[in-house]
Amino acid sequence: MSKQQILEKGRRVFNVDKMTLITNISNLDEKRKETLEKCFDQVRTNLSKIFTDLLPGAVARLKLVDPSDVTQGCEMSVEFDKVRKSLNELSGGQRSLLALSFILSLLLYKPSPFYILDEIDSALDQSHT
Repeated sequence: MSKQQILEKGRRVFNVDKMTLITNISNLDEKRKETLEKCFDQVRTNLSKIFTDLLPGAVARLKLVDPSDVTQGCEMSVEFDKVRKSLNELSGGQRSLLALSFILSLLLYKPSPFYILDEIDSALDQSHT
C-alpha cells in the first residue's frame, strides 16, 4: 500500500468519524433541550401551586426569557391580589417563601432521599412563619 493510499484511507476514516461526532452532538443537543423543556414545565407548574399554597391570593410564575429557546434561561414574576410586584418590592418573608417554593418545585421534579434545610425560616417575618 502506497503512502497516498494510506493517507486516503485515513481521510475516509476521519470523515466518517467527523460525521458521527457531528450527528452525536446534534442528538445530544436535542435531548438536552427536550429534558430542559420537560423540567421547566414541571417546575413552573409546581412553583405556582406551592407558592399559592404558602401564600393564598399570591401567584408565582416562571416564564422563559426566550420562548423559542429554553436554554436562554427563565424569569420569575409574582402577583399579590392580581397586582404584579417586582422581586425587589417583596418583603424578606415573601422572598424566602418564593425561594423555598422554587427549591421545593425543583425537588418535586427530581426527588432526593433526604433533605437538610437548616434555618430555612430565619428570614421569615412573623406573619409568614
